[in-house]
Amino acid sequence: MKKIILLAFLALGLASFTVLVGVDFTISGKAAGIANGTKIYLQKQDEKKAGAFITVDSAKVTNGQFSFKGKTEEPAIHFLQLEKAEGKVVFILEGGKIDFTLYKDSIGKSKIGG
Repeated sequence: MKKIILLAFLALGLASFTVLVGVDFTISGKAAGIANGTKIYLQKQDEKKAGAFITVDSAKVTNGQFSFKGKTEEPAIHFLQLEKAEGKVVFILEGGKIDFTLYKDSIGKSKIGG
């Protein structure tokens, strides 16, 4: 019985450790009609300033595609911002693979999946 309790606490400790380390995420996207070299920014809201955004990462469009990779500790609201374009795409960043299709002229109609 003591061994079972010990194993349960050990498993619980390992599970909580993975939460502290973070979970991998991959964002892959198609950039329909967007020129090579155009930057796409991964952003989150600034907790200290209302209405302000913090750029977490950026990627350049290459052959109509872009990608981001990283770790996240918990699901959180993030945004994709296309360089020199109005509007942002809102999504929840969480562990796993997220697929995007961005449209230059109608960024609000962009598709998210994964």
